[in-house]
Amino acid sequence: MPAVSSAVFLRAGAFRAVLYALLWGVLAGFEPGSWSLGVPAVLLATWLSLRLLPPVGFRLLPVLSFLGYFAWHSLLGAVDVARRALAPRLRLAPALVPFDTALPPGLPRVLLLNSISLTPGTLSADIRDDTVWVHVLDKAGGHEAALAGLEARLARVFSP
Repeated sequence: MPAVSSAVFLRAGAFRAVLYALLWGVLAGFEPGSWSLGVPAVLLATWLSLRLLPPVGFRLLPVLSFLGYFAWHSLLGAVDVARRALAPRLRLAPALVPFDTALPPGLPRVLLLNSISLTPGTLSADIRDDTVWVHVLDKAGGHEAALAGLEARLARVFSP
């Protein structure tokens, strides 16, 4: 994963600190006395979150495009699964298919695996090194192109 700029890091830290402060205020109350513990807790939570889940730079327009793409393909997948389930003779040939990803480890890969799993008819089953193993309902479904398209859209989201 390429290093993020210090501006992205600072923006993510500020956003998380505000979010954790609001959470503290909701849970402990916005009383001035609660902040003697709240400020250290917010600072510690912010520091830990930045260490455990470093910020990733992304671009907003590709995010919006990806959300539309994902919604449309989820609908298409749901229709396909319903059609198969209602057909008198099920057309199923389940298989595990490998897909080699070029996305860097971390959030981009996690989103790829979750996007695969949330799309009906597919399920990300395992990842080893750079290979994602995907369970599909029909091994003849041309999944390589669909997975490559999904990966390319996610790559645009996280490209600098």
